Amino acid sequence: PGCRNPNADNYNSDATTDATCHFHGCTLTQAINYDSTATRPGPPGTTAASVCTLPVPGCMDSTALNYRSDANVPDPAKPCVPKVRGCKIPQASNYNSAANVQE
Repeated sequence: PGCRNPNADNYNSDATTDATCHFHGCTLTQAINYDSTATRPGPPGTTAASVCTLPVPGCMDSTALNYRSDANVPDPAKPCVPKVRGCKIPQASNYNSAANVQE
């Protein structure tokens, strides 16, 4: 017994009959690295959580006001907000109503 598919993770060149072939990869459909050909996350004891990357929506532009360092997918509901430097004090002579970062 064994797996005669050379692309499988449990390929056995000495196999004489086909048993179940295993293809390691992410098996969670909601993960950003989902692998539709995967049959299990990895060797015994491996969990999907250890090989799959779940989406973390957010702004991925490090120069944006709402940058999220752990984001790995854009969030259309919360697009990146560019930083606009300026005076945010309405009483000041150099007040900038568009400013979102105080200078």
